[in-house]
Amino acid sequence: MVTIQASSIANMFNKDGVDYPTGQYTIFYEEIDGVLEVGIRDLHTKEVLVHPQPPNQYSNGVDPYGSIASLLTDLSPLLGFNLAESAALKTHGFIDYNDTTGSVSLADDTWVDVPNNGAGAFTNKTYKPTLVNELIDVSTGYLDFTDLTLGSQIIVRNDFTITPNTNNSLLEVRYVLGQGAGEYALKFWSERLDSGSGINYQRVISFPIYMGDINTKGGPGKLQVKLSTNGTLVNAGSYINIQLR
Repeated sequence: MVTIQASSIANMFNKDGVDYPTGQYTIFYEEIDGVLEVGIRDLHTKEVLVHPQPPNQYSNGVDPYGSIASLLTDLSPLLGFNLAESAALKTHGFIDYNDTTGSVSLADDTWVDVPNNGAGAFTNKTYKPTLVNELIDVSTGYLDFTDLTLGSQIIVRNDFTITPNTNNSLLEVRYVLGQGAGEYALKFWSERLDSGSGINYQRVISFPIYMGDINTKGGPGKLQVKLSTNGTLVNAGSYINIQLR
């Protein structure tokens, strides 16, 4: 087990009880039996400080790491390493989650979670970044930021259809982010559906979300809609553009 944590000395990090200068070491990667492992070496001499290890062989002094993303979140500021500088990784990409849930009832003036089971034929995970496995918990439809590092950002393009039971219904759309007492809502769409009742109103709406702090990264991203009258929702899915830091 390799323990890497902050040093008591400024501009240094501590590995297994020994201090090393921040800014001198960088991350490198090696794929072993299909598993991406993380090593640390001198930026200039290429001398290896830590040979490639899976994330659970690294510790912050308390617990082993459960994913490469969480490991890099801590290593980046300690080593002065920027994930975007690593040519060995694909840091940009996308995942498209196609939903097959079908019709969801909307009660008047009630926020309703938008489902996404990712079970549709058009789900596409071929072009995701190296460190990202999933970005939606398909059991809830919520965005799951576990595989994102701090400083990363995503743009989510949501495609759904609303059918109101009454003309001139007010449609509102929001994301609920954060966790516990730090939870916050961002309403990013509001309009009157005034072409008639019983009409299918398809809406394709994009929204950016960034991992600016642990509160946002550690919580889910709940896409919710509210209609001022009764109606139904059918979700086609969400395309997620990913930019890792």
